[in-house]
Amino acid sequence: MHRVIILGIDGLSLSVLEKASSILKLNNIEEVLNKSIIKRSINSVIPPSSAPAWVSMFTGLEPHQHKVYDFFDLKALREGIIRLNPYLSSKELWQKTIWNRLSRQGKRVLVVGVPVFYPAREVNGVYICGELLIPKFDRSAVYPRRYYIDVVSMGMKVMFKEMHDMLTRVLLISSLGSQSDKEALVHEFTNHEMTKFKVFKEFFEKSEYDLSIFVSTAYDYLAHYMLDEFKIKKTINLLREYLEFIDEVFNYMISYTSDGKYVFIITSDHGIHTIRKVFLVNTWLKNIGLLKPNKTISYKYILIKNLGMHVARLILRLPIRIIRNEIYTRIEKKVRDAMKLRGVIEDINIYSSKAYALSYSSFGIFVKENEINDYLELMLKKFLNEKFKIITSNDPQAPDIFLIPYEGYTVSTKLLNLRNAIVNRKLLGTKIADHTMDSTFILYNNGSLSLEIPEVKSIIDIANLVYRILRCS
Repeated sequence: MHRVIILGIDGLSLSVLEKASSILKLNNIEEVLNKSIIKRSINSVIPPSSAPAWVSMFTGLEPHQHKVYDFFDLKALREGIIRLNPYLSSKELWQKTIWNRLSRQGKRVLVVGVPVFYPAREVNGVYICGELLIPKFDRSAVYPRRYYIDVVSMGMKVMFKEMHDMLTRVLLISSLGSQSDKEALVHEFTNHEMTKFKVFKEFFEKSEYDLSIFVSTAYDYLAHYMLDEFKIKKTINLLREYLEFIDEVFNYMISYTSDGKYVFIITSDHGIHTIRKVFLVNTWLKNIGLLKPNKTISYKYILIKNLGMHVARLILRLPIRIIRNEIYTRIEKKVRDAMKLRGVIEDINIYSSKAYALSYSSFGIFVKENEINDYLELMLKKFLNEKFKIITSNDPQAPDIFLIPYEGYTVSTKLLNLRNAIVNRKLLGTKIADHTMDSTFILYNNGSLSLEIPEVKSIIDIANLVYRILRCS
């Protein structure tokens, strides 16, 4: 009987993994790439964001079936109300997961680091929440609860807090920091992932599990602001420490496949690729008269802001720590405010507008009047001219229109006073890479699988593959 190990790496596309392996001579990753049974890019879900993607991967359901399209409750957000998606903490969603279904059939499971699912509920084994899209790390983040003190003593609670705090730091340092600042940031992220992996190994080596899952999320945080595929060697070398850690994780995992008993699956929730152009969806909706703004930001303001960031970057090169810390503190506060959706909502007159976008992570537009749906879809296809895939939805939990970018493009909810709503990424001066539909899928077994492997075209198919390998329904 086979057992399954899943390594999930948030946002890592197969093409970047292959380039990293080649540039850094990562022998363990190279071995898996060369000797894998299956190695391909597969489809993520719509939208290709972490919350719906991880849920789909570990339930085997489409977003319209599990009702998670975003970390936020989109039905409430449509009306300008900001709150978390209640489905993420529901018992109903937990019951649909592969670890719950396998537990009910007597299989043992170990899950460490998976985003989204909180609180940790009963399983036949161990479940420890990851830090991404999880509100807090307390006793409810660990099952069985008796392991909470042990997990805290291994550093998980500190890791959780510091990873949350680093969300704004990665943006600041990638924009304003020196090369050494960026390397130090990669080092911190790597150390936190090592802490999480230490916890995984502690439980993995003490018992036997039919399904073991470990998810690393640091790549997603870093890649958004550091992945420049036009300077891929420089980027890979900047991320060297983290990628070498991942190579060691590969080495650990494949050491258990030597007798053919374990099947090793490497996957990602979506891809991340470098952006060239940004579609300012609210700016475009304003320009065609469907969105009524409360205020807009002028092009002149953007230029002045970018100049200010350049000056700040120069000041931060100075070895005067007190000045550096003061600038970081002030900018960090502004960034934290900007990361909340309140600013976007305040800029738009929701009640007078016919269409608007409020959450960039769901890649979608809310349309208030059904009769303009067809018109808006036609206008989008004409304007975007195959730069995005346009998909409509009738689900009240979802946006009415999804804008799924092709490689090199992304969307922004910024409301600017511009005539052209497609702008160069450098104008906005923020992240340099964003989500794409290409997820990684690699299947490795150092032996022979005594079963027919079902076709895996999408991350949704991974759950069915696990059931097939473990001979469960």
